[in-house]
Amino acid sequence: MTLGICPTVDFAFKLMLGSPEHTKITIHFLNAVLEGQQRITEVTDNRRKCVPCVSG
Repeated sequence: MTLGICPTVDFAFKLMLGSPEHTKITIHFLNAVLEGQQRITEVTDNRRKCVPCVSG
């Protein structure tokens, strides 16, 4: 499967594996990396909301 992007670029990596519309790719990648472990069947978006730091 050719995506037309270099997977070593951090932005491309995050876009490819961190987007809700690419969960099948994320699951496949994780199962390939964790070969021999319990298979992953679903992923959950657990990103935290960014809150600006206030010093003072």
